[in-house]
Amino acid sequence: MPRESDRRLIGKQLSNLIEMHILDEDSSSSSDSDLEMLDLLSTDAESGSSSGDSDRDPDLTDDSDSEGDDEIGDLAALMDVVEQSRYLTRSLRRKCLCSWRSR
Repeated sequence: MPRESDRRLIGKQLSNLIEMHILDEDSSSSSDSDLEMLDLLSTDAESGSSSGDSDRDPDLTDDSDSEGDDEIGDLAALMDVVEQSRYLTRSLRRKCLCSWRSR
């Protein structure tokens, strides 16, 4: 599971990518680069989970309770992603509404 700082960094990168896409008037020319960026971000998230596990004490990872802790951590990470997506959705709606009103 990615560390908290990794999740924040990924969230910031995603929000920057979305903002760049909104500001870009010709979205068709940048769609391939956007997809590549999203692939890189998802790869970073997956690699962050493996590096985060190496920082743990080996004695703690062998416990049967660690599986439950991982599930709680995964749920917390999922809740963070849901909250970030809600924020980004609200932000996108505001920007689209402002853009529509200015026309």
